[in-house]
Amino acid sequence: MKNIKLYINIMLLVFVSQTATAQFSYETRKDNYIKGSVYLYKKTILKDFTEKFGAYEASTKNNAEWYMYDETGRKIFEQKDRTKSGRKTAYERTIYYFDEDRLLLSVSAFTIGNKDDDYSFTYYKYPQSSVMEEYFTSIYDNKMTKGVTKKYNSKYLLLEESKYLGEKSGYKKVYKYDNNDEKISYTEYNGIGNIEGKTIYKRDNKGNLLEETAYNTEGKVKRKKIFEYNPAGKLTKLIEYNSDGMEISKSEINYINDTLQVYSVYVMNGQVFYEFKSEYDDKNHLKKQVFTVDYYGNKTNEYIEYDYDRKGNLISQNVLKNQKMTKKIMFLNYVGNQYLSYTAETYNADGSIKELIAEKYDKYGNTIAYEKYKYETKFGEKLKIPIEKHEIEIAYYDGTPKLKVQMEIVKEKFIPKGKKENVLKIKIKNAKVKPKIHLYDKSGITHYGGSKANEHKSGYNFSYQYSYLKQFFKPYFIVEAGAEVVLVKLPSE
Repeated sequence: MKNIKLYINIMLLVFVSQTATAQFSYETRKDNYIKGSVYLYKKTILKDFTEKFGAYEASTKNNAEWYMYDETGRKIFEQKDRTKSGRKTAYERTIYYFDEDRLLLSVSAFTIGNKDDDYSFTYYKYPQSSVMEEYFTSIYDNKMTKGVTKKYNSKYLLLEESKYLGEKSGYKKVYKYDNNDEKISYTEYNGIGNIEGKTIYKRDNKGNLLEETAYNTEGKVKRKKIFEYNPAGKLTKLIEYNSDGMEISKSEINYINDTLQVYSVYVMNGQVFYEFKSEYDDKNHLKKQVFTVDYYGNKTNEYIEYDYDRKGNLISQNVLKNQKMTKKIMFLNYVGNQYLSYTAETYNADGSIKELIAEKYDKYGNTIAYEKYKYETKFGEKLKIPIEKHEIEIAYYDGTPKLKVQMEIVKEKFIPKGKKENVLKIKIKNAKVKPKIHLYDKSGITHYGGSKANEHKSGYNFSYQYSYLKQFFKPYFIVEAGAEVVLVKLPSE
């Protein structure tokens, strides 16, 4: 297998010049539960601390989450941790390239340890305005293989998704919606057209889900859920049945004035798994929750007390069991309705502290720091020992110009022929450090003179014979400048 190394072990930024007008099979900040106009979110986790000369050092460090977004909120880069226990670190990285409101290309790599990345290119085509087709490119011969096809309605709700039709290993998924854009059915087939299962959703005129019925391949009921609501639209009962019509589980919730939950119970296979009552003050603030059965199905004498500041912000939460404090949570440093710090202490039976979690947030509610400690007594001294730390880097759009690439095709004499040729002029702007440009070979290409595969050069300005680029390299190249990388498409002549 031919390896091509893409230098993306840093922050990535894809330059987008157009505004997204509709979501067409791509993810946004909201899909990753990130708030605010973020263009970089990176979380590194440190674990397995060991003591060295009185200090504690982390023995493992991994990038748990790493995302980048364009100004419209679309995800343009992601890194997923694929490390398996006891093995070398492994990461999957993907860059996404957009043109106006459509995803055109994704470039993915899977890296194990320090080995070079093997890259795969996936192209997206749109034969109709509401249809997207996915094509994988072979690293051997540049042959394109058709992958997923997705069809949408005019509101960009997914109607169909299919892959490898004609093969039993393939599939087709069909979705239907009502006039309020709520899903009312989901049907799945294998690649040769045999039905694999179907789910029907029944709703009221407010969109509340009343029934969810799953059928097997023979059209018989496999599972069924029944939902009930009060006049305020709050869920009051959820019952799930098996294929024989026997009750599997049941949840019930009671309210004051149809809005404030005062009682909740969950029963599975005839056993209560949690049950609690809630109390409120005259301002409708939750003040106390009393549990009679915990989440493991055990009878308990546990309750939680809540306290608020004058503005109604929650500032503390005390958990007690058998009249002894087992946990204390503090919410501190409010800006508006958002607290900027959080601490949680758990205690031993004698009241001494057992563990501590401390977390910090920005004004949007994104976590910017996390630490977890345990307490042990060694050599007559109580020590605070780190268990886990999260180092989180978040960058927001602040009006500062980001890395940009300007391209122009001009006619000029080009050595060695000495005659005028189309030459691509590339100028890199707003780079904080000296940038690099990375070109990647087309599959199966052999260069003249036995030159090395791919091309990586440094500088702010580049000139290439356009016909040379078209013949030997992929139509997309990458510009790297310190903390930023741009995935760029060659312009047309």
